[in-house]
Amino acid sequence: MNREEKEEKSVLLDKGKELFISGRPQDAIGIYRQILDKDPEFAPALFEEGKAWHVLGDHGKARSLLEKASSGGPPQAEVSILLAKTYRALGFFRKAQDILIRLKEKDPDDPEIDRELDWIYQDEYTGLPSVSEFIGKYGETVREYEKRAGENPENRKVLAHLAQLYNFGGQYAKTKLLVTREKLDTFSEERFFRNKLLNELEIAEGKTVLESKVRSLAVTLSNRCNLDCIMCLTSKVNWDLPEPVIGEIVDLFPCLERIMWQGGEVFALPYFTELLKKAFRHPNLKQRIVTNGLLITPELAGLLVKNNVELTFSVDGVTKEVYEKIRRGGDFEKLKGVLRRISEIRKQNESRMVLNLNVAVMKSNYRQLEGFLDFAKEYGFNFVCLMPIHIHLKTPEDIFTNRDEEALDFIRKLAPRLEKTARSYGIRLENRLPHSSQVSGNETGGKKKKGIEKPGQFLKKFLCHIPWQQLTIDYDGTVRPDCLCFPEKSAGDLKKTPSLSGIWNNEVMQEYRKRIIEGSINDFCSPFCLSGLIEESHLKIP
Repeated sequence: MNREEKEEKSVLLDKGKELFISGRPQDAIGIYRQILDKDPEFAPALFEEGKAWHVLGDHGKARSLLEKASSGGPPQAEVSILLAKTYRALGFFRKAQDILIRLKEKDPDDPEIDRELDWIYQDEYTGLPSVSEFIGKYGETVREYEKRAGENPENRKVLAHLAQLYNFGGQYAKTKLLVTREKLDTFSEERFFRNKLLNELEIAEGKTVLESKVRSLAVTLSNRCNLDCIMCLTSKVNWDLPEPVIGEIVDLFPCLERIMWQGGEVFALPYFTELLKKAFRHPNLKQRIVTNGLLITPELAGLLVKNNVELTFSVDGVTKEVYEKIRRGGDFEKLKGVLRRISEIRKQNESRMVLNLNVAVMKSNYRQLEGFLDFAKEYGFNFVCLMPIHIHLKTPEDIFTNRDEEALDFIRKLAPRLEKTARSYGIRLENRLPHSSQVSGNETGGKKKKGIEKPGQFLKKFLCHIPWQQLTIDYDGTVRPDCLCFPEKSAGDLKKTPSLSGIWNNEVMQEYRKRIIEGSINDFCSPFCLSGLIEESHLKIP
């Protein structure tokens, strides 16, 4: 390369940086493209364009450019830090963590590295959004937390997370050594961590009657909704959560680590925003909201993004025609407006909000499956879940129990391409569709996932920890551990007895725990879980 070419690149690079600093990242990208069209390996331009895409919220493009910028030799720290931030934004926490730990070894006093590590370590889902990656590095993750626990035995976050990691891997003896009753006494003034550690100890001990409080709630507040969806069962039942139970949930806030709010439509309830604000006062409580999104005002969007709520949009069509056919009363253009607004606020605040997309797959929309991933990429979704519509509907829309062979064959053939596309977009895909994940495997390299062949294999390693940690309030007021558990194995009915505490240790909940310990689950637990369609990370609630 001659001197003139070097000078031209330098001038263009400076011009791009000026445009970026002045708030015109899109124009800056145009300048960087001029450089890279002539020299595709020019690392400074790759980094600067990657930074611009990161600011614009297209983390998939940023990742590609930054990885390339760091591949030509030892990368500069600023490139590595931005790549770590991009991985974190995409949900690849382990990748981000690996980069940051290597940087910290070289520069242990850099405050920006410490800040980024704090973002990751304070998230209870560290390393888990990419499930196959987590399980592959499970031992390494445990050793890392053992090291941190050794360096600071009083760090309650590390201690709680290490106990959870031990239990996740079935290392219950290690949990019992780590968490003793004497140790718990030192946390008497900290309700959240004492309850979490006690709960992990009770899981390790195989207790069926628990002293610990529920740690996770999924709450159907009401069936009131602004839409009348063709596949919805909730509108068939009149349900509003009794006021005493709402008060009981508020009293549980100090012990809860996660709560999922759903309806109906939660934003149609006049008291819901105030309930959210009460929950925000508890920093260890992560909130997830399931919504159709149409009632989210600009003010609400700001509140949700700035508080890092995990927001799940239920969207069943990626064209106006299909969306409004399924979600009767919906407005597709209004939905896209809400999503654009949330995307803009996320960028402005460098929010850690997780954005999920739930898709109920049926006859009217199964041919749009690839379009849902493009839709998710366009609006910055981190996660997409594909699920069949409810089997009790008995409708022609149910292509699974009705055995619509044309539709099933279409989904079966498409499944590997969906997974490949999701990976290329940096989106985590959970495919719960019968006859698709079972054939192609989800994150298993195309191999069929195995279900439970011998229940006895779980005598020493519990299949599922949900009955020790969670209650789910369904759309009819019945309560069970999880939405995947059989409805007929309800643990209680809040319409008849409005008390969660009365359900937590009742005979049915004890039966769930006892069956899992004994391994006698094949005639008791959901076939979704037994078949291997449900990720282990969901069953263990990591």
